[in-house]
Amino acid sequence: MKTKSLILGFAGLLSLSSCQKEEVTLQNEDFTQSIGSYSHLDLIDSTLTDNGLRAAFEKDYLWQNGQTVGIKIANGTDTYKKLVKEALFEWMAYVNINFRIVSNDQSVSYPCITISFENGPSPYELRGTTRGLGKNATSIRFVGFESNKISKEVKYGTILHELGHALGMVHEHQSPNSPISWNANAIFKDYRKMAIYNSLSDNELRNIIAVNVTEKYLTSEVSATSYDENSLMMYDFPSSWTTNGKSGHSNFNLSTLDKSKASQMYPYNGTKRFYRCYLNGMRAHFYTANFAELKDQNYTQDIESTMGKIHDSQVSGTTKLHRYFNGRDHFYTTDYNELGAGKYGYKYEGCAGYVYTSAKTGLIPVYRYYSTYSDNNTHFYTTNFNELGYGKEKNGFKYERIAFYILPN
Repeated sequence: MKTKSLILGFAGLLSLSSCQKEEVTLQNEDFTQSIGSYSHLDLIDSTLTDNGLRAAFEKDYLWQNGQTVGIKIANGTDTYKKLVKEALFEWMAYVNINFRIVSNDQSVSYPCITISFENGPSPYELRGTTRGLGKNATSIRFVGFESNKISKEVKYGTILHELGHALGMVHEHQSPNSPISWNANAIFKDYRKMAIYNSLSDNELRNIIAVNVTEKYLTSEVSATSYDENSLMMYDFPSSWTTNGKSGHSNFNLSTLDKSKASQMYPYNGTKRFYRCYLNGMRAHFYTANFAELKDQNYTQDIESTMGKIHDSQVSGTTKLHRYFNGRDHFYTTDYNELGAGKYGYKYEGCAGYVYTSAKTGLIPVYRYYSTYSDNNTHFYTTNFNELGYGKEKNGFKYERIAFYILPN
């Protein structure tokens, strides 16, 4: 068994991490290479078996589908914590894993990943490191987030990327479907210039580059899409590193193939999460099972929780959940006759999904309230009866009834 470490510097790039078959050993983190407008330090630092190869999704490192995974945020500003929360909700739209933020001193029965933030040595450097892969992930460490030289988009994309590693995803450039033909000598020359590798022999450095850059995954070991240059797990590399003119570019969002592959590896089996948001501008709650809608409307930072799951299509015991909007208040009902095609200023927006109309083992009720205060006049839905009970004077909310039943998260 050999210990191999690799640190790559690329401009304008997401933070990347180790993709390994054993626990990551962190070392040699102080090196940075300035290229372009700011520098990104890509730390791939791992203990590997000699034949350790990596994949788009490492099959042996997937979490159990539907599993709960705790997230402990050890430190960081409220802004950083909000970015982490937002990224968790985005991943949960496509993977059937229940990320749950828990306090640092809380003891829980499920595995937890600790996230921490540290100041960087340079205002142009951003770095992320995931310790472990997939179900073996134990911590994610970010460096350089305090810099105002790096955009929110890059910081958010970095968090998404590292959580991708925690789900078992690894770098796109080593996919068995990659069309890249690497120029190993050119890569070697660039790395030989880096002071961090002064202690390594030429053979040791070439071996590190082979294992961490140029070797592709074996098809038998991985589950991968066709090569996706738009993948979140893709990163920058110059065309001088390849013999066929290929280069890589940074991506800060999940690609269409990222989403479809993640959903395949952690399937919802015909269900989808039902999100609850609070829109400060409207002073009203909003509920949807369509994460893309939240993304398009820039509402992802307003998500409060996932209430549970509803069905994509009708199954036994379910009916349509009709959605209406009057310019401020969103109204949801299983009884089309309540508002029909629209009345009382409400416009019909369509079917939000399929829910249950009666109690059944394994289902949770969604309670419906309405505020009659003249400056409120909104509906409120919750799975926690204790939140408002039979109604509270605050905002004038009065309990109406159980609106419908949904599946738990």
